[in-house]
Amino acid sequence: MTWKKVIVAKNEKLGTYTPDGYADAWEQVIRQQIAIFRDVPHTYRVRDFAPKVAACFGREVVGIVAAKS
Repeated sequence: MTWKKVIVAKNEKLGTYTPDGYADAWEQVIRQQIAIFRDVPHTYRVRDFAPKVAACFGREVVGIVAAKS
């Protein structure tokens, strides 16, 4: 996989971590960039807010993938 660009999100809600703030910021970035995120980092924060973002788009989140071929 080759990354083509880096998106930097600037939002006052990102100053202090909250699941709602991060979910809102990610949703805005995805909508503005018309992006489809397939892979996100495996951190506890992502596990906290990713389901909220997925629900906004009527999609699912697979929490842990042990191997990918």
